[in-house]
Amino acid sequence: MEENIVTIRSEYMKVLRTAEGKAFGSGASDLELYKDICCGCVLIAEDNLRAQRRFWENSELTRVLLRYAAWLECFDPMLPFLSEALSRMTDTLFEHPRLSLKLWQMYLTVLRRIETQQQHDLSTTEHASQKIDRLQRNIMLADKGMLDEIRTDGHLKDDPVEWTLQYENVIDDVERELDLILYDHPRGMGFCHALWYYKEQVLQMYGIRWRSPHMMNPGVMFD
Repeated sequence: MEENIVTIRSEYMKVLRTAEGKAFGSGASDLELYKDICCGCVLIAEDNLRAQRRFWENSELTRVLLRYAAWLECFDPMLPFLSEALSRMTDTLFEHPRLSLKLWQMYLTVLRRIETQQQHDLSTTEHASQKIDRLQRNIMLADKGMLDEIRTDGHLKDDPVEWTLQYENVIDDVERELDLILYDHPRGMGFCHALWYYKEQVLQMYGIRWRSPHMMNPGVMFD
């Protein structure tokens, strides 16, 4: 797997360099190039998630994916591919509510285009719409400083400070530092406690008081 992801990263950088700095094209070879870039974004982000490393990289991969997806969305044959790529990418992006909102909005646009094409509703469209509504509401509340009003999915609570722009603006730098601090730490049972301890310390250096899931959910056992 390690050798495979090295190859994927190498190929991704190659196709990205080929496309960057050039006007978008609509030829078959152009579309295939942009499709390869999107594939690379998703595969690398998914590998970062599996490895529990380099989460900071996933936000930039999402931005690249969105840039090329916005062009590919104009071409009907690309819609099924984009639907899968965008769906998979939503599972790899965390702690970036505003960027996540853009990702889900693009995904919804593609789903609605497919619905128009196929002349029937997709079951995933309603889920995407609901996700967007929740993201927009929580971002609005965070921007107004109404953190106590923020509601998230699931039974476990996260610190609502994670919805603030201040947090979103620094979290990639924080994740980079955590990767260095925990580079040799085993990613097994108990890793989350080491991660949360250092994450709290690093965020304090950025002027952010953050409470871990352990603090937010007293009585819940985490391993």
